[in-house]
Amino acid sequence: MIINTFSWLWHTLVEQPMVIALVFLSAKIGLGWGIVILTSLIKLLTWPFNLASYKHSQQMAALQPEIEKLKDKHKGNPQKLAKAQAQLFKQKGISPAAGCLPGIGQFILIIALYRVLLFQINNFAGMTDWFWLDLTQPDKYFILPILAGVAQFLSSFFMPEIKTASAQINQKQLMMFMSVFIIFIAARFPSGIALYWVISSTWVLIQQVIIRKDLWKKQSKK
Repeated sequence: MIINTFSWLWHTLVEQPMVIALVFLSAKIGLGWGIVILTSLIKLLTWPFNLASYKHSQQMAALQPEIEKLKDKHKGNPQKLAKAQAQLFKQKGISPAAGCLPGIGQFILIIALYRVLLFQINNFAGMTDWFWLDLTQPDKYFILPILAGVAQFLSSFFMPEIKTASAQINQKQLMMFMSVFIIFIAARFPSGIALYWVISSTWVLIQQVIIRKDLWKKQSKK
């Protein structure tokens, strides 16, 4: 019963609106441009959430030195460490889970688009060719996967800076891993998914540049 309800909600609230939007856009401008426009609209609509996530990341990055001190202080006692970290987050008014929500939303959209292209492809008959691509098949020239990885790598340079040396090393390693991982995954997915990833990552990069530029202006005024 619960599974059936979730399946109905997923189809009604996520997949079906995406199918309707893509069919409408594809009939006007083709599936490729439809994915570009739809992804751009979604990124603009979710801009406030991305802004909140970025600010949350800044707050967490600023807390890293204090978290490192707590780790040294409660080394070997994970229960006290967890309690001390919870108190620190409460004191600063930060929810550690708050930054996960935009990522979850992003994941939901990728899965929904993947399912649409995989199972609803009959709705896009005659619309799947876009430049050198068949959007239902992986990019055989690996152009989109590489662009997706590059966009992810570039956007990581505008992430909030972590002040501890060990955390900076971990962040750089994660940046490299995520870039390579996205290239690998995008090369195996239908190129419509890779196209979504490229456009989405490009929007993330643009948004992060705007946010950082705004922060630099505010800091220079101080």
